[in-house]
Amino acid sequence: MSKSMMMKLGAAVCVIALCVCCVSIGGRAILSGFRYDNADKYTAGGAVIDGDVKKLDIHWTDGAVVFVERAGDGIELSETAKKTISGNAQLRWWLDGDTLRVQYAKKGFFTLTSLNKTLTVALPQGMALEDVRVDATSADVKAPGLTADAVAVDLTSGDLELELTGPAQSVALSGTSGDLHATLQSAKTVSVGTTSGAIRLDLADSADSVALSSTSGDIGANVGGAKALTAGTTSGAIQVQAGSAEKADLESTSGDINARFTAFDALKIEATSGNVTAALPDKPGFLARVDTTSGSFDSAIALTQDGEKYGCGDESGQLTIDTTSGDVHLLKVD
Repeated sequence: MSKSMMMKLGAAVCVIALCVCCVSIGGRAILSGFRYDNADKYTAGGAVIDGDVKKLDIHWTDGAVVFVERAGDGIELSETAKKTISGNAQLRWWLDGDTLRVQYAKKGFFTLTSLNKTLTVALPQGMALEDVRVDATSADVKAPGLTADAVAVDLTSGDLELELTGPAQSVALSGTSGDLHATLQSAKTVSVGTTSGAIRLDLADSADSVALSSTSGDIGANVGGAKALTAGTTSGAIQVQAGSAEKADLESTSGDINARFTAFDALKIEATSGNVTAALPDKPGFLARVDTTSGSFDSAIALTQDGEKYGCGDESGQLTIDTTSGDVHLLKVD
């Protein structure tokens, strides 16, 4: 091997050593390297943190992050695994002002085997946080009964079960290959995106904006209402129920779309090779433009026709449906 080639190989190895965070096989980490700032300020092992915590910042790899309630004061951190957890493999935590930061292990820790650790975050009953952030790789996240103004969860090959009991300003959830399920009482802005996982959103109240996106997974949403609602998927199906929407945009390439709105100002539905079924109110009314290339169109709502336009009631709402080879069915909301 030439000297120049050896130098290039050495440089590549150095880059990998500096940048790698996790390599996994079969969805489980087998090689982990952890890099984070201020490592000397972190404490090893589980503990009860009695300080004034308003924010959580959690980074976890290989296993699960579970939120539970506890009767006592302070936040309790603990971890479990099938193998003994000791030394460099123990979790690290740091109370940085009012932010509790949690890391999976000591900075620079490497393992050739899966630890599959479960982090349990026990919050005092009724505790309301300002901000919760979880970044997890090859790990599931379960957070029932959480209360926070802002929640952001980023998953790589893990599933999410989130339940927010109080009002939130923003909820941002993203994943790669896991399913994302969120049950929210109230939130101003909601965004949920995944590559190959399914999305399920239950939002009791109305929101300013709701944005849902998946590449190859199905999207299901039950929303009290939204000023702006978007749902898009490439090869998955979309099923949306909404009390009302000022503006809604639903789009699927090869999946069916089922929508139900009790009120809307502007609704746009696009499907390339999927069928569209929309249950809509006939009062006060809407003006519809329905374009399907090789599919059929039928309506259980009484419509007047003027060329490619269809009228209902006072025609105050705007409805656009566009399909290539899918059928279009309009149903009347009771």
